[in-house]
Amino acid sequence: MYAFVAICKTGCLHGFCDRPGECRCDPGWQGDKCDRCKPFPNCKNGYCLDKPWQCICKKNWGGSLCNEDLDYCGTHKPCQNGGLCKNTEVGQYVCECTKGFYGINCENGRCSGEDCSGTKNYCWCLNGGSCHRTNFTVKCLCQNYYGEYCQHRIDNCKVNPCLHGGRCYNWDTYDYFCRCPTEFTGKNCSIPKPLLSLTQPPCNCNENEQCFNGKCVCRNGFSGKNCSRSDNFCDSNPCLNDGTCINSLSTFQCICQSGWEGSRCEDERDNCLEKPCKNGGTCISGFNNFTCKCPTNITGALCDGRSNPSGNSKNNLSNKSCFSSPCLHGSTCLIVGNDDFICICKRGFDGSLCEKLTGHCLSSPCQNGGRCIENIQYYSCECKPGFMGKLCEQSTHL
Repeated sequence: MYAFVAICKTGCLHGFCDRPGECRCDPGWQGDKCDRCKPFPNCKNGYCLDKPWQCICKKNWGGSLCNEDLDYCGTHKPCQNGGLCKNTEVGQYVCECTKGFYGINCENGRCSGEDCSGTKNYCWCLNGGSCHRTNFTVKCLCQNYYGEYCQHRIDNCKVNPCLHGGRCYNWDTYDYFCRCPTEFTGKNCSIPKPLLSLTQPPCNCNENEQCFNGKCVCRNGFSGKNCSRSDNFCDSNPCLNDGTCINSLSTFQCICQSGWEGSRCEDERDNCLEKPCKNGGTCISGFNNFTCKCPTNITGALCDGRSNPSGNSKNNLSNKSCFSSPCLHGSTCLIVGNDDFICICKRGFDGSLCEKLTGHCLSSPCQNGGRCIENIQYYSCECKPGFMGKLCEQSTHL
C-alpha cells in the first residue's frame, strides 16, 4: 500500500499543502509563498520584521499598537503663516507664531486699525487690553489675557494680588502687573507713598537709584555711594564641586554638575532613589552611576534576567524579558529576537532604559532668579516679582 504526499508550491516557506502546487500559510504568515509575516492585529503604523505578530513602530510613532503620534508637527503641520510647531505631549503641540500673527495655529493676522504709536495696519490690543508705553517699546496691558495682543486667555489676577484698590493686569504667562492708586506703590500696591512737598526739588537719580521722599535711594541689588556697588552674592564662590552660581536680588542659586545636589552642590547624588534594581536586587550608589547586586540565579545590569543553571538553551526568555518592566518613566518595552528587548522612550527621555531626562532646563535659561519649568518639548520661566519676559530678562519697573 502506498502513501501519497502532496508536493507544495516551490518556495513555500511557512506553509503546507493538501494538493500539489498549493501553499496554504501557517498562522501569522501571508503571501503566495507564505514568506511574509503578519503584524499584530490593529497595529496602526507599524510592521513585523522577521516574526509574526510583531508591531514595530515606524518613525515618529509609538505605543503598543503604534497608534500614538510622537511627531504631530511633522505629520500634520498645523502651524500656519510661518509659525514654528513644537511637539508637547503625545498628539499635542504648540505653535510659536511669527510677529504679526496669533491664534492656536497662527491663523489670525493683524487687524486693520491703529496701535499705540498711531502706525497704520498694526493690530491694537485685543480682549479689552490697553496700550502702555515704556521708554523703548509699546506693549499691551492685558486683563485675563496675555500675549503681544492679549490674544491668549490666562488669569494670574484671579487671587486679587493688587491691594488698596490697585487694578491687576496679566503681564506675561506667569506674571502680573498692578496699576496702583497714586498714594501706593510696590509690586502689589502695598507700600504707601510719602507725601512730597510741592517746593521740594525733583530727584536726579542714576539708573541704579530711585526717587523716594525727594531723595535718591538704591534699587534692590545695589548699595554704596551712588549705588555703584552691585550686591553679587556669587562673589564668595558659594557653590561647591564646580557648581555654577546664579545671582538674584537677595540670594543666589547653585546649578550643580552631574552627580551632585543640594543648595550648594555639597551632597553626592543618591542614584538609588528610583530603586532601579529589579527582582530584589540591592542597589549600590556610586558617583554618577549605580550597581545592582543580584540574588542567586538573577542576572542583568538591573537584575532583570534569570541565569540558566541547567546549561540548556534560553527557553522562552523572549516572552519574559519585558515582564520585569525594565523600561523606566512609562516607556514601552518591545521584545526583539529570542532573548532581548528594547525600550521605546516617551518624548523627553533617552537611554537604553529611558532613564535619562533630555531636559531644556539643564542650561538654566531663566534669568534674574526665575524658575525653569520643564514641559518635555519646551520650557517656561516663572519669574520673580519685578521681572517679566520669556526668560525673565525684563524689569517691570516702569
